[in-house]
Amino acid sequence: ELHQQGLSPNLVLYNTMLGVYGRGQLEDAEKLFNELSKSSFVPSVVTFNMMIKCAAMNHNFDKASEYFQNLRDASLSPDEYSFNSLLSSVRDRRDLPKAELFYNEMRMKGFPPNVVVLNAL
Repeated sequence: ELHQQGLSPNLVLYNTMLGVYGRGQLEDAEKLFNELSKSSFVPSVVTFNMMIKCAAMNHNFDKASEYFQNLRDASLSPDEYSFNSLLSSVRDRRDLPKAELFYNEMRMKGFPPNVVVLNAL
């Protein structure tokens, strides 16, 4: 679709579009993510964070958790935004054991709890 509109996609454009789709259009975001994965671009931490956030905003913990694991599988390290989005998703599911697990991992990685995380818990 980006090609049809005369745009030359790059990773920044893909990430920006994922951010736009992240506001309630998980299916569209996944199509774009799959397109990116088939291209010459390699998803970054930002790319995965966009997908985690998109899944979380759509109250889909399973997908958020899947993208979080995919981030790790890509030999990338989750950052503060990864954990914030994932913990928001866990909050919606009301899964306290999972929340504690991810919270402890976040702390072990050196990310102190912030307002977003504390509100999620």
